[in-house]
Amino acid sequence: MTTRRIIILTAIINLAIVLATVWLHYNTNHLNIACQGNLTMEDSRNNNPFTLDALVEMHFMSDGSGAFNLTGDASVKGNHFTVSRQESFTWRHVRDALYEITITDVQLYGHDTVPEGVFERFISGIGMSQKRMLQLTRTPDDALVIGNFYSPLLVCAG
Repeated sequence: MTTRRIIILTAIINLAIVLATVWLHYNTNHLNIACQGNLTMEDSRNNNPFTLDALVEMHFMSDGSGAFNLTGDASVKGNHFTVSRQESFTWRHVRDALYEITITDVQLYGHDTVPEGVFERFISGIGMSQKRMLQLTRTPDDALVIGNFYSPLLVCAG
């Protein structure tokens, strides 16, 4: 092989690597979101009334990690509790607007009085190592809607 062919072949390979890197960069989902809102929910199935009224702060970092903080009040069968916790998670893009989060750590703050197992029972998918599917979609006026398959959970406006 001549020196000229080797130089041309090396240039073509380097160009292909650069183009592939640029394509991957622009086609990889890079979330970097901080969002907060109020979450009010009520569940009265199986004669076990549960209510939650909490401020939720949700953070998705571009490295595939994240966390959400819950601060507020919960009630189970008329018993009232203080909610104050942070749950760390990893996330991965599944397809389109669908993301999977996996809880990696649950940090209860000193004044969290919710009995063990209550969140796991009434809000399945937020215990250690559990997975949850979320949809993240943008509205026409650029608000971010974080929800599950059934309803929005948080609406974050810029």
